[in-house]
Amino acid sequence: MGSVMLFIGNLRVMGTIIASRFLEKFPDLKIVSVESGVGWIPYLLEALDYMSIEAGLDYQTPPREVFRRQIYACSFFEKQNFVNTVRQLGADNIMFETDFPHPACLFPDGLEYLVDVIAELTVEERAKIFSLNAAKLYNIDVR
Repeated sequence: MGSVMLFIGNLRVMGTIIASRFLEKFPDLKIVSVESGVGWIPYLLEALDYMSIEAGLDYQTPPREVFRRQIYACSFFEKQNFVNTVRQLGADNIMFETDFPHPACLFPDGLEYLVDVIAELTVEERAKIFSLNAAKLYNIDVR
């Protein structure tokens, strides 16, 4: 359960970062959520949007836009809703990881584990998630 709850802890941290409006003040700063999946992010963004309206918060930039502009997240084990999550968030901020060397990692057969799921993604989405997003974020030339 400890490993599962780490994801929920990351939701709390990410929500706090977005709600603090810190990223609005530093629009060029990028952050990366690693080792915690991506399936919880659509829920978090919807909740922040809704709660900000209900609480009368005046975000200069809506939480969903802050995410798209400044936050990247990594996925390694998600299968059942991965394509839906990619379509909700867009492929520009999602990166694949194997989670190596942790015991629950996908190494050495990460792509084999996901082959059926990633077949549902477009060629462009796969390229972004499996290489181009990381290359862009970390300034790595992959030509």
